[in-house]
Amino acid sequence: MKTIQTKLVTLMILQMCAGLFCVTEASAQSSDAAGGELTLQAYAEVEVMHENPDGTREKKRVSADTVVPGDEVIYTLIYDNRGAEPADEISITNPIPKHMEFHHATANPVWLETVLSVDGGQVFGPLTDLTVTDSAGQTRRAIAQDCTHIRWQFRKSLAPGESGQVSYITRLQ
Repeated sequence: MKTIQTKLVTLMILQMCAGLFCVTEASAQSSDAAGGELTLQAYAEVEVMHENPDGTREKKRVSADTVVPGDEVIYTLIYDNRGAEPADEISITNPIPKHMEFHHATANPVWLETVLSVDGGQVFGPLTDLTVTDSAGQTRRAIAQDCTHIRWQFRKSLAPGESGQVSYITRLQ
């Protein structure tokens, strides 16, 4: 299976700025998918309440330019097969940025499997199948906050021109 690493994308996203964490947009391009040319764009956003002119309030996503401890950041990766051939065997792996706790991944189509890692990206699986060993040598079931990486495995080809997105939510520690 071809794996598209988005490590450079997410490591560029979270930076320390004047005592606060600043989040910047990034994009990456890869032609690692068999047969196609897959491009990726990454966005980091937060949800804010917005008051409309009529006085109603609604949640809106805005760029996560500055976040403080406790803020939730939504990372969205937009994928697009810009090649002339279908892209096969796609796997997108993304590390959870330092200082961020994994909260959950958003719902995906049934043909897109989401798996997690708690050991720096060595072993992936459903969270319920993963374990961690504490400093005393005791093994316990992994929890969302133990996650170090997230991977989306495509169970179908991505046709030329086909695109979509995957997201996950974290909280700044």
